[in-house]
Amino acid sequence: MPKIKEVVDDLVASYGLRENISEKEYGEILADYNRQAYGKCVAKIRNLFKLSMVKFIITYVDSDEASRWISLSHKNDLLTANPHLSHNAEVVMRVEIPENMPLYGTSAFSRLAIKLDINKNDLSRPFDVFLLDVAHEMAHIVLYSTRNPWRYSEKATDIFVLLKGFVDINERAHAIGLKSYLSPDEVRGISWHIRKKQEKQGKRG
Repeated sequence: MPKIKEVVDDLVASYGLRENISEKEYGEILADYNRQAYGKCVAKIRNLFKLSMVKFIITYVDSDEASRWISLSHKNDLLTANPHLSHNAEVVMRVEIPENMPLYGTSAFSRLAIKLDINKNDLSRPFDVFLLDVAHEMAHIVLYSTRNPWRYSEKATDIFVLLKGFVDINERAHAIGLKSYLSPDEVRGISWHIRKKQEKQGKRG
């Protein structure tokens, strides 16, 4: 079973490392969230992942329907020794990945329309949690469309979100009880590792 640090290094080598989300970016998404303009929130988060060309069809579902969602990928999570016991996250959102996902950057990818299902319960949770939930789904699209070998791992998907500038937001959300595929200790360790890389990157820049 690979170590978390190896996955972080592998993803950074493939996609690079983004600085943390700026106050301006955060504030603009929060303003839309407070206006209940959730589609605009999704669009802005989508853009942070360089997915502006992808159209999302958003559907809001009740908890009963959401409880029937099955995450096929976490059943074979390469980073989790016993995913059925360690996976404690409520399923609040999902993207429906096309069976034949076009490659990122192709004309077929630019015409893509993806269904995003949102559990209505997620809209009553703290903003940071909603923000991370959407970011997690965007990460799935990037990893699948680039055929990344870690695309089947929910933990690696959460790590990818951290690499895209969500370190501070993730730590705040875990502090108020966010349940995710990564444990609080894993989040702290990964966040430390990412900050060290960001410092080195800043010095080189």
